Parts: sequence; C-alpha cells; structure tokens
Amino acid sequence: LVGAETWIEGGLTGRGQRVAILDTSFAGYRDALGSTLPRAVTARSFRADGAIEGSSDHGRRAAEIVSSLAARYGRFCCARVSPRSGSENP
Repeated sequence: LVGAETWIEGGLTGRGQRVAILDTSFAGYRDALGSTLPRAVTARSFRADGAIEGSSDHGRRAAEIVSSLAARYGRFCCARVSPRSGSENP
C-alpha cells in the first residue's frame, strides 16, 4: 500500500530506530496493545490534563499503520499533544 516492501528489500529496515506518533487523540490504544500495536508502547501526554486517549482514534490508527511497517525493527512511542498552545480538546 505504501511501498515499504521496496525499502525493506533494499536493506532500509529502520532497525534500531525509534518511531514516534504525535497526534491529538489515541482513543482505544490500550485495547490495541499486543494485537495491532506492539505490547510495549511508551505513551505520553503533553497536555495539561495528562490525558492520552481522547475522543478520536486517529492517532491510534496512524500508530497501527506505522506499527505494521516498522514495529519489529525499533522502539515505538505515542504522544498526545494539544492542537495548539493553550487549547485543550476532549
């Protein structure tokens, strides 16, 4: 779908690299651990309220796509951020 096979076959696997997904919401990520996401994911919120999941699954879905391509090669991190400084979304 994204052409990653060509890169991997060419030896560019990303082995040993860290992958980070920054998004405004990761709803459902805990349920995905060990299935569509690696068992070990560092999840961190950079929001004032410390919430990581939120109401949208966009970040989790992006993480699942990256995980399907790169999780076996490196460490994986998800971080929730606010859409702009000073604003908080649920």
